[in-house]
Amino acid sequence: MQKLIKNDKILLYKVIEKNIKHSYIKPQDGYVLITKSKHMPLERITNRLLDKFDYYLESTKKIKEDILYVWNKPYRLIVNEGKIFSYQIVDDVIIVNSKDNNYLNIKVRILKEELKNYLLSIRDEVVEKLHKNNYYEVPLKLKYLRSKYGSYNINKKKEEYIVLNVYLATLEKEFTLYVLYHEYAHQKVKNHQKDFYKGLNKLYKDHREYQKKIKKKRLNIWYFMIL
Repeated sequence: MQKLIKNDKILLYKVIEKNIKHSYIKPQDGYVLITKSKHMPLERITNRLLDKFDYYLESTKKIKEDILYVWNKPYRLIVNEGKIFSYQIVDDVIIVNSKDNNYLNIKVRILKEELKNYLLSIRDEVVEKLHKNNYYEVPLKLKYLRSKYGSYNINKKKEEYIVLNVYLATLEKEFTLYVLYHEYAHQKVKNHQKDFYKGLNKLYKDHREYQKKIKKKRLNIWYFMIL
């Protein structure tokens, strides 16, 4: 185990070198695990750690696995054995019935359901705004993503769809709106040039505010890639 020191604070890290294309930073409980490409200098990675020292130090603090944030509110999970998955939110507790006792799987299922229900509740409003600005509705897929909040996609059959990260359901609902409209803006402009932001501004006028805010959020998936 090695360490970096900044402002009298200590960040522990461990390095594993592999014959891979990219290098990865993965915060663990109490330290940072670096999976390093043989072709990347370690100094480049440690400089990244130093640049975002407090961020990575905070990321190494253990998160209790029985705590789940839903729409920016913390809940304690109580998991009971059951053949059919179900959950109920009571005050500050989520009571879960599940045959799978893996907390990550349980959290993903809850967040996916919460996000799906919210998107259904705002669908009419969203579709109306899309049509008003000459966009069209595409299917939404909800997934547990490791490094992004959403994406606009076209498959081999030329079918268009948007993928949203279920992690959005841990944040305030406004972030889901921002990401959803951000991805729809890619329907006309694939990059992030001036025309893209013109379109996004018509769909969601508060996009600049939430773009800044979402950059300060951290995806609690503990997986970061260094290109």
